[in-house]
Amino acid sequence: MDANDIDVAQIVAMSDEDINRIFLSFDLSDELKEKLRIFLQNVTTPLAVRSSGLLEDSISESFAGVYRTYMVPNNHPDVEVRLKQLEDAIKLVYASVFLRSARGYVESIDHKIEEEKMAVVIQQIAGVDHGDGYFYPTISGVAESHNYYPIHPLKYEDSICTMTIGLGRAAVTDGIGYRFSPKYPKINLFNTETLIKKSQQYFYAINLKKKSFDLAVGEQATISRLSIEEAKKHSSLKYTASMYDFENDRIIPYRPDDNLPIVVNFDGIVKYNAVPLTEVLQDILEIGKIAFGRPVEIEFAMEIKTTPPKFYLLQIRPSISRKNIVNIEISQVDKDRAFLFTDQSLGNGIVDNLTDIIYVKPEAFDRTKTSEIQKEIEVFNYELKKTNKRYLLIGPGRWGSSDRFLGIPVRFFQISNAKVIVEVTLEDFVVEPSQGTHFLHNIISMNIGYLAVNNTNKSYIDWEWLKNLQKVKETQYLVHVKTPAPLKVLMDGQKGVAVIYKN
Repeated sequence: MDANDIDVAQIVAMSDEDINRIFLSFDLSDELKEKLRIFLQNVTTPLAVRSSGLLEDSISESFAGVYRTYMVPNNHPDVEVRLKQLEDAIKLVYASVFLRSARGYVESIDHKIEEEKMAVVIQQIAGVDHGDGYFYPTISGVAESHNYYPIHPLKYEDSICTMTIGLGRAAVTDGIGYRFSPKYPKINLFNTETLIKKSQQYFYAINLKKKSFDLAVGEQATISRLSIEEAKKHSSLKYTASMYDFENDRIIPYRPDDNLPIVVNFDGIVKYNAVPLTEVLQDILEIGKIAFGRPVEIEFAMEIKTTPPKFYLLQIRPSISRKNIVNIEISQVDKDRAFLFTDQSLGNGIVDNLTDIIYVKPEAFDRTKTSEIQKEIEVFNYELKKTNKRYLLIGPGRWGSSDRFLGIPVRFFQISNAKVIVEVTLEDFVVEPSQGTHFLHNIISMNIGYLAVNNTNKSYIDWEWLKNLQKVKETQYLVHVKTPAPLKVLMDGQKGVAVIYKN
């Protein structure tokens, strides 16, 4: 920064494109360039160039993914070309500190860009060349020592992992992958229908065929998105996939010569322990939790085509910021201000910007009319989505149930703008809570709170207060109301307890 006489005030006034362009025009020192040249003369495998900033490494804030990471194939025959590509990646990582998205996040957590100090880390990328110019690890994933969406028999303290084929971008950025608990690897968290529907359909790889590229276009400049069929050609599915036998409606072991639908569920590793990955993940998470004194998350990769297979621990960090830790003491809940309380909740954190509530009128509910209620909800959701408003959704029985007599059989797109979903028990309609299992994948990926109120001594909902709120719209079965002030939703993911305050 000092060597290139960079004026921060001048930089932040520029567009993102101009910031990248001006950083690419800056020079690295001759001493650094010579060290990088020596490094490249000895390392010819693909490289990841990523940030390591003081704010980023703080345990008091969640900072993952705010700055850019660039991947370079590092395989051009001319070392000077490879040096120029690596220099560009380093400069663009520094430039990413000043991009609009990064500045906005830093300001939102009450910091200033000027406070940041950063090093750049250069890492060899885990994986192998799979024979046709695509480099990737067979397995990548993220794992956490805790689980804010535990379904029976899992608990908060049981680890959870999401794994994908190929580069970790699919899991970390796109949020796709197979989800399981390393502590209970043989327990299926999703039914067969969900496994098939949510099975990984594509993966990311470094494109080694790209000898020349412009990193200024973005992190994706050197990365290719490939169909899962390509992984089949690479023989990458032996332990990572199964197949769906539609005639018998069951998941069967992967057979490379069959043309049945591919289901990426890592059964060979997770269920049958072809390599002891689940034990390794569990051990690392436990050690990390002890070392940090708090829940942790890791990013990892594994290459099972090498002999022996290789495990790579890419990152380990505290998984949540202190600001997101919610601790609800039941004895201290202000019942005069609380409109809802439950000791059966999924999710964690604070939601304090909801003023819209949609609820099913208890007196109008008819278990034989749930399909009609479903259609009304879709209309309400569409109207709120048009105005970009999230809302609190309340109704009896199981949301998303395939059995319309056990709840309202909505599809997720029909309630997609709900930020918090509540299942309630009525006097003449008592159904065991579903824990959101009918669309758990969507709930997790969108960080939606899922609460159950059974009208026991420990859980309650203030129907009278709800019914007296200002009505925006009313139909045969539903009411849309507005609160005078934003609700405050507190979800203690560790205890599975939640409270919603009226203001």
